[in-house]
Amino acid sequence: GTANGLVSKWYDQSGNANNATQGTTTSQPKIVSAGALVVGGLDFDGTDDFMLRANVLSNIQNAYMSIVTTARNSSGGHICDASLSPNRFVIQADQINYGSPAANITVTLVDDTESLVTAAATSGTTTGYLDGSSIGTAVSDETGATGAMTIGAFTGGVAPLDGLIREIIIYDSDQSANRAAIETEIMANYGI
Repeated sequence: GTANGLVSKWYDQSGNANNATQGTTTSQPKIVSAGALVVGGLDFDGTDDFMLRANVLSNIQNAYMSIVTTARNSSGGHICDASLSPNRFVIQADQINYGSPAANITVTLVDDTESLVTAAATSGTTTGYLDGSSIGTAVSDETGATGAMTIGAFTGGVAPLDGLIREIIIYDSDQSANRAAIETEIMANYGI
């Protein structure tokens, strides 16, 4: 038909049941728009769409995120937030935000262009990568608290993403030694 299809549950493919959910219909991202499958992932509208998962990370002091995303407006919407205030491990359309107090790494996405953004945190330091190339390092006093996860916005649906998210890979451990292999496989799969 010509209806929209919305996502109420994004299933975790690791077998750990870390599914992200959204029970409010008006805040669910699209997977079908006007009867056609959305190309490029789940479509977050930049107004009120986001998904939640409690305690996806057991430790944000040593954590890893790789996200395939396309921002329509790369000036600051949140792509993925794994935080428990005041601790934070956040990838935004324009920066990676880590620690408390926060230390930032600038991310320069090109609007309407699919990109791979990675943040690899290890004991108070995080390094950011864009399409496999390093974009900087941030050092902060991260206590390693557990973190809930918000996809497509900051905690509580604040600063939502206007764009698409195709894939999110998250580890609550140091993946520095595996980062290049993880990114190479993702970029080859999506032609990035």
